Amino acid sequence: MIVCRYCCLGFLLSLLLVDVFNYMNKDLKNKTYTSLVSYFKARPLECLVFLISSILSFYLVAQLNLEDNLIIGNADQGNMANLARNIAEGNGAVVDNVWLMTDGGLPGNSVTHAEPYWSVYVAAIIAPFFKVFGVSRFVFILPALLINIAIAGLVAWIVAKSAPTNRIPVILGFVISIFSIPMLNAINGFSDIYLTLFMLLTGLALVYAISMNKWLLFFIAGVFAGIAVAIKPSGLLLLGIWPVYLVFINDRIAILRNLVIFLFGMMVGLTPYFTYNKANFDTFLSPGLHLVSKALTIRDSIRKAEKDNNVERIGENKWDHAHRTALYDPDAIPVHSASSDTLVSKLSKYVIRLKTFIQKSFIWGMLIPLWLMPFVLLGIVEAVLKLKSKESITNRPFDLFLVFCVLMLISGFVLGSYVSFEVRYWNYMVPLSIVLAVVGTTKVPKLVTISLLIFSLYSGGDYLINHAGLKKSTPAYAKAIDILPEGAKVFTSSPWQFVFHTKIPSVILPYSEVPETIKNTAIRYGVEYIAIVDNDTKHAYYKPLEKGQTFDYLDLIYRDEHLILYKFIN
Repeated sequence: MIVCRYCCLGFLLSLLLVDVFNYMNKDLKNKTYTSLVSYFKARPLECLVFLISSILSFYLVAQLNLEDNLIIGNADQGNMANLARNIAEGNGAVVDNVWLMTDGGLPGNSVTHAEPYWSVYVAAIIAPFFKVFGVSRFVFILPALLINIAIAGLVAWIVAKSAPTNRIPVILGFVISIFSIPMLNAINGFSDIYLTLFMLLTGLALVYAISMNKWLLFFIAGVFAGIAVAIKPSGLLLLGIWPVYLVFINDRIAILRNLVIFLFGMMVGLTPYFTYNKANFDTFLSPGLHLVSKALTIRDSIRKAEKDNNVERIGENKWDHAHRTALYDPDAIPVHSASSDTLVSKLSKYVIRLKTFIQKSFIWGMLIPLWLMPFVLLGIVEAVLKLKSKESITNRPFDLFLVFCVLMLISGFVLGSYVSFEVRYWNYMVPLSIVLAVVGTTKVPKLVTISLLIFSLYSGGDYLINHAGLKKSTPAYAKAIDILPEGAKVFTSSPWQFVFHTKIPSVILPYSEVPETIKNTAIRYGVEYIAIVDNDTKHAYYKPLEKGQTFDYLDLIYRDEHLILYKFIN
């Protein structure tokens, strides 16, 4: 199998080199194409490279996700899969797990409820795939896999428009994008690659709207932006490009009109988001966002109180578990500290986060590989130089798009100063960086471009071929289905995965050592069982249960190496 994969890579590389060396000196300036068919007839090898690259990427990613009995993913992915499956099965946009337990969590006592945190939009995209192809790990990531190919196509198209006389950068843009390791890592159940697509579409629609001064395009750009925000709040970064719009347009009335149209389109894109939250939670914003913010406040206040050693109340939790307290303990409350953050300490936090973002994203190459950075910088210089042209940049949509790329890269630094680093949060920067990098390569010798082509193909293919593979689903889930009665509800440490693989409604095992808290939470949600999967309980209080010992309010009903089940004593 590995030999077969390397043969595919070799075949693709051979086609690539033949195409490059046969056509690198041809003048393509006067060639125009009215359809995909005419384009394919004029550039068959180039199109063949695109096709084989897509098939190869699809095949290698599929190989990692087609194995039987794979775990659906971590908490976010398990929750998203649960939501998408309920939509596909006609149960509505609901989940069957409870995890936000801070300060009592959301009101109500139903384990099956509307999704309060993760994007319903992403689940709505995945749901039709579940409906048509069935529910599995591969089908779950299939939309993201197709989106990755679509993004690579958009990158190649943008580069083709930016450098119409040179075919090599077009191929380079497609190959780097489709085999970019950050993009390959984004082919999962997270929302980040969906956000990337809609931010890219927003940018394209907006530069065309500015160039053509068409109100409909401003509206479409707004709709895309609204969808991006509904997928993830960081989509709001798109609003940062409007002040720059003022620099290029002198007609202030036109700017105001177009901004209003854009914002109206944004509201249209957000309408399902607002409607869903209003109908289910009587609020326009996801209530989970507030709970997470509160959870982080509790966590930070406990840490600060520990540091200051001046505590009014810490609830029922130990300080060494403060990072878990805010999410899992229903009784967790903010801790008041005698001291408060000064302006200097707040600025210090921003600087530390920004430093971490720069170090991990660029120096370590987790977001943009170090070997690509010089070309990204060349692309940025090229974008700035295009602003000096005598012709208005508003008449050059793809030059304007390069400016958009630069602005969104700057927004990434702003985001990096506000949130803790997790590389997927900045996935939207990857294709924009690739566009800039490929435009930058137009100023270097073709041999350098070809070398980048080979290296990017090798690095992405090698990453997929040598990937360690995904975690297998534990036998505990199948055993739980066999043992637990119909209608059972359980406490477990990973309710997202448990409910997806068993269809048994699940509640996070309370992060508390107080029996009354645990029993009251069980009564509230109608939980009768505790399911310990692979000895994962997180809180030290439950460690005796992992050994088969019991508490006075629990009976042991089943135990093996993967699953331990307890039942609450009435």
